[in-house]
Amino acid sequence: MAVCGITVDAGYEALRVSLLQNAMLIAGIVTFLQLYPIDPIGGRLPIVMGTSSGFIGVNKAIAVSMMAGIIAGYFVSFLMGLVLPHTTVINEAEVVCGYITNWAQVKDAAWFAIPQLMPVKFQFNVGAIVPMLIMFIVTAVETVSDTAGVVQGGLDREATDKELSGAVVCDGFGSSLASLFGVLPSTSFSQNVGLVGMTKVVNRFAIAMGACILVLAGLFPKIGALISVMPQPVLGGAAVMMFASIVISGINLLTSQPLKDRSATIVAERWALAMVSAPPRRYRP
Repeated sequence: MAVCGITVDAGYEALRVSLLQNAMLIAGIVTFLQLYPIDPIGGRLPIVMGTSSGFIGVNKAIAVSMMAGIIAGYFVSFLMGLVLPHTTVINEAEVVCGYITNWAQVKDAAWFAIPQLMPVKFQFNVGAIVPMLIMFIVTAVETVSDTAGVVQGGLDREATDKELSGAVVCDGFGSSLASLFGVLPSTSFSQNVGLVGMTKVVNRFAIAMGACILVLAGLFPKIGALISVMPQPVLGGAAVMMFASIVISGINLLTSQPLKDRSATIVAERWALAMVSAPPRRYRP
């Protein structure tokens, strides 16, 4: 079957659903550890953990409050599937349109299943280990930043050394656990920083309910299949507001106290590098 120009087989689809199931289970477990630490693992803070997309590029080189927006996206996708063609022709090949939802995956998925341990065979390669170590340093810095952002945005104070170290240790433990289930390393989700800044909800029990949903999703493959078939436009639409809130949270952190010359220089250089590294835009006349 070809989807958006990419040919996939039934075995790949089954593995993808299994890995999504494992990823949600691990995300729920590690989020619980952040909320209710087993010393020294966890920061006792409303930090949501999840699979890190930052490792996707590294692995290629080697080899997510917005539920209402998602439901609306599924509904629109369903309507588009009723009135618009399901396939198109690209380079003389018939492919499935991106807005079409493949409900067959949901139908074929089991109602309940124990997550599979090590669904992908372990391999140890120095050429893979070194870039992964570098990426882990990057995600550790991200976790420190997210922890500081959650504490500043939700509790109006600075994070303590114990909270920071506990969050980073939980990051490492969760990533090790994730590898046993064949999914990418876990890290703190910056989206939650934006949510905490907007809602001021820092109650750990409230966040734990979200972790429970993740764990349940990891035990019921049909939920994983439902996420697997989500059209890309639906996912992108739900993410727009979330990432915008992250930007606002970052601006609030920068403006919480006057920037000294050194700090202002660092911020300016970071923005300059981001603009230089951004892909050029093409404008049509």
